[in-house]
Amino acid sequence: MKRSRTLALGTVLASATAMFAFAQPALASDQGAAPAAAPVDWSAGHGDADASGTRWTESGMPFPSLKIEGKLTKTGAGCSSLWVKWTFDLAPSAPKKVVTQCDAGTAPVSITLQTYMPTTTGEVAVCNGQADTSDCGAWKSVTTWPTGRQG
Repeated sequence: MKRSRTLALGTVLASATAMFAFAQPALASDQGAAPAAAPVDWSAGHGDADASGTRWTESGMPFPSLKIEGKLTKTGAGCSSLWVKWTFDLAPSAPKKVVTQCDAGTAPVSITLQTYMPTTTGEVAVCNGQADTSDCGAWKSVTTWPTGRQG
């Protein structure tokens, strides 16, 4: 029993050390030492509907948050929806509907992932209808960043 407690304590200490090391850039940016990251464009589409906007990270403790803003625009009849799916530590979650636009028009897109960890990935897709993801365009990453991006 004592050996398993020692091993568990060692694991906790290693995790805390890793979290502290990762949090250092966030602490530096809170103090104005690091430049804020510039927003990055994103887009997805399917049929007569397109979604686009910008995404960025915001400092947080111990991990930053991910913000995704934009719009879903539809030019024809029927409904289209924007969906997001996240993978946390290699474990995929079910797709979640973000917004639906029925008939021609535009709907605002606003997604916030409060804890954006290095092992988190996310994708968005525009799908026909509003019930499920059975008829969608390509899933597009919202967690792939340009080379040389600061922040």
